[in-house]
Amino acid sequence: MRALYLGLILLLVAGCGTSSSNPDEDNAAKSNTSEKKEITCDRSSIEGQTFEDLSEEEQKMYPIGQVDGSAIKNEEMYKVSAIQNVRQEFLREKLSEQGLDVPSLFEIGNMYMVKGTIVIQLKENAEKEGAVKKVVEQVKQRFNDDAIIVQKVDFSQRELEKMQDELYEAIEDRPSIKEVWNSLGTCTPGNAIEVGVKEELSEEDLSYLKEQIEAEILVEVWVDELTGYVVDTRDDEMLVNSIWFSNAPSGVKVGDRVHVKFGSVAESLPAQSSAWKTEIIEEDAGGEADLSVGEVIKEAKDKAEKEIYGISELEYKIEGDVWVVYAQGDGEFTIEVED
Repeated sequence: MRALYLGLILLLVAGCGTSSSNPDEDNAAKSNTSEKKEITCDRSSIEGQTFEDLSEEEQKMYPIGQVDGSAIKNEEMYKVSAIQNVRQEFLREKLSEQGLDVPSLFEIGNMYMVKGTIVIQLKENAEKEGAVKKVVEQVKQRFNDDAIIVQKVDFSQRELEKMQDELYEAIEDRPSIKEVWNSLGTCTPGNAIEVGVKEELSEEDLSYLKEQIEAEILVEVWVDELTGYVVDTRDDEMLVNSIWFSNAPSGVKVGDRVHVKFGSVAESLPAQSSAWKTEIIEEDAGGEADLSVGEVIKEAKDKAEKEIYGISELEYKIEGDVWVVYAQGDGEFTIEVED
């Protein structure tokens, strides 16, 4: 089945490209519950202009102050957005005078923004390069020399998208890569294709990918993992640390302590994700305690006045013969369970 390609519009971060995700990871957003290795796609060395970088005269060009300040949650983002809107409108107007529009730039290069700075990417000797450069000079004259920047690139956005399609088909034909990939997209600042994987690829697989297309391939390794107690199960799912994981191993049960590696997470309460590797950790029983961990968790859920979605710690206190359950749900709370 063909992957779904999504357009990315990033206001404050450099980059405007396309991406696709592994069908097993669809409808998900990145989790903040675990770590991810450093992104290999260079998000741009351009700092980008902010409102404070502009002269007082230019600052007056932007509709700052027309909105009640108390309604603005992020003042810097609000100001940058105002700069972007005004500059993009002027850019579109001048492109139109040359018989061009923003989508036509994708045929000869690309366009993206870093904060308030417009970045135009152009292939060498691109068609209508002269017309684009004329527009660039008009933008500079209207605002300032750093309002727009031109980068030379080897491939246009449309060419990168075509290579992305080709690479997707190649991944589908390579089981060793298909098993561990979770995203595929264009790295606009790097004029490259970026492949997201769940674990590092072998040299053979890397070579295979590089043979498929002309553009550079950047590999991004996701390392999302957590360890916790299973507090509930249903069908092929398990609830751990406030996340419902599908693809749970058969036989997993409430009370099992598991180490889970997973992809992206759909944020909700509880959140949702898909486990791609789960290890059940063997643990000693609670010393002199009579109840099993599973029994403690079930009793804690029965006693709790609100839902338990995760457990950060279980502690058995010999003095008092009681378990202390450090629970997660709508906030964090503790419950005592008599052994």
